This record gives sequence, structure tokens and C-alpha cells, in this order.
Amino acid sequence: MKKACVITICLSLLIATMASGMTHWYASKGTRGLDVYVEAEFDKTKTLNNDDCKKIGLKANKVIKSVTVRLKEGDYDKKKTGKKENKMVRLQKFNNPFSTSSASWKWSYEK
Repeated sequence: MKKACVITICLSLLIATMASGMTHWYASKGTRGLDVYVEAEFDKTKTLNNDDCKKIGLKANKVIKSVTVRLKEGDYDKKKTGKKENKMVRLQKFNNPFSTSSASWKWSYEK
């Protein structure tokens, strides 16, 4: 009986951990190997008022409807918008060491 209770508790904790990991908003930029990149992803749950959300520029208590990423380097200037939740939006290109690159993202919210 004790083993069954312990197994049930462990499974409940595992499922709760997995469910809490499903709510996410992610954005990153930088270098990866010889490339520069920018990427972002979201799901349509309310954003939080915490440090993780603030670090990537999210407004608290909003629902995201899309994210636009932008990558600029020399003559290269591209934007890409993602409107589907849980789908990574990414721009990546070979890094030209003689040009300065910049990468950014912008969140759009539901009204």
C-alpha cells in the first residue's frame, strides 16, 4: 500500500511539473557557431509580472497574439512574424565579422 501511495505521489508531481513547464514565453539572441540569430516563441496564456517575463520585454497580465523577430547586419535586414503559439520563430545568418549585427523581438498582445 505504501509503495502505491509513493508511486501515485511521484506521478502527480511529475505531471504537475510537466504542466507548469508548458506555459512559456521565450526569446533569445546571440551567436551560435559561425551564425548570428534571434528567436522567440510563446503560448497564449496570461503573462506574469516576474523577472523572467521582464527580461524579454513582456508586459504583465497580457495575452500574446504574435511575436516579430528582426535581424540586421550590413545590407541584411529581415523580419519574421509568428502568430502560431508554441512555434519557434527564428532568423539566422552567417556572421560577417566586418559588420555589426543587431537582433530584436517585439510582442503583440490581444486586446
